[in-house]
Amino acid sequence: MASKKPDYEDWKRSPDLSGETPDSAEGHRILVWLWIIGIVVFGLIVWGIAELTSNLRPGPHGGLLFGH
Repeated sequence: MASKKPDYEDWKRSPDLSGETPDSAEGHRILVWLWIIGIVVFGLIVWGIAELTSNLRPGPHGGLLFGH
């Protein structure tokens, strides 16, 4: 018998090249949220470092929060 062409159900169950099935949209959503959270946390860290170092610069300007 010749090689059987996979039908839709087989395709749904078998992972594709990236190792994910079409049913794993939930996993993609979680990954997107992790990226968003990571970018926000990274931004807060960068802002915090800029805030701390801005107080060390000469002149009347301070940070956005602590500048007077």
